[in-house]
Amino acid sequence: MRNVPREIRDNELVLKVEVEFNWRDDANLEELQKHLEKSINQNAAEQLVFVLKTMREKSFVNQCDRAVKYFGVSLIEHWGGEESFFDLLSSDSEFMELRSEVRLNSNFKNDKYHSIAMISLPNNKVDYLIFDLVYGHIAGEGKRKNALFLSYKGESKRAVLDELKKIYGGTWKIINTLDKDKKVFRFNV
Repeated sequence: MRNVPREIRDNELVLKVEVEFNWRDDANLEELQKHLEKSINQNAAEQLVFVLKTMREKSFVNQCDRAVKYFGVSLIEHWGGEESFFDLLSSDSEFMELRSEVRLNSNFKNDKYHSIAMISLPNNKVDYLIFDLVYGHIAGEGKRKNALFLSYKGESKRAVLDELKKIYGGTWKIINTLDKDKKVFRFNV
């Protein structure tokens, strides 16, 4: 885990937290929740971890895009009549699917593309929460925990995409944005 707080200058992107975690392990999710609570309110962090727990019975190996969509739609659900994750955040928050357009660098299994989730939180303690829900699969089973969480402070979505290029290789773009009212993904053109 890296925790690198410092001041932001001129629209740069600053990594605040990097945590590998296993969303099938309660202790890992408790640790993740503590990190999330530094970035978003406690209720939203609890709701996000609850959604990850609901994903335990699913298999997303070789289905990164399906994992991202399931995660996003689950975050707008009202589980047990409770407020959804997005109800607990400002109305301008967004959920996006980011996709590599070309193969990843040699450190990762080279599928045709890779998708990860990004939650944009304007005017918050951090501006972007990134979740790679099949990280362990693409990074090599047994070497890594099965997911990766990153949080960044900075104003530019482009800077996030450039940072992903440094981490994974490939060329990244925002491919879908979740319409929270209609519970569907809208393709970005």
